[in-house]
Amino acid sequence: MFNKMSNKDLDEFSKSLARELAQHYELAGEDPSLNKKAKRKLGKALDRIYLKAVDFQTEHKLGIYGKARLGNTFKWELKELGYRQAFVDEATKGLILSLNRK
Repeated sequence: MFNKMSNKDLDEFSKSLARELAQHYELAGEDPSLNKKAKRKLGKALDRIYLKAVDFQTEHKLGIYGKARLGNTFKWELKELGYRQAFVDEATKGLILSLNRK
């Protein structure tokens, strides 16, 4: 009935998604709307991250609290990595929407 995944493991996975995004797309001070190539690169990086999250969610059968924790940890890690608030909010929103698609 309850998922046996620990919060620590879930947090580490969430942080790894944010760090992977940072590896593939450095955005800290950049506005992606100004550059088509940057926008395309960002879209591909986010698609990879979202797909990994969906696979993880499917494998571990995350419930509503697990999805929320994954999203919140991802969000805070992006903030700590220096991403702008607007980007953090949009990336996190995309992650949560991906997890909730059926």
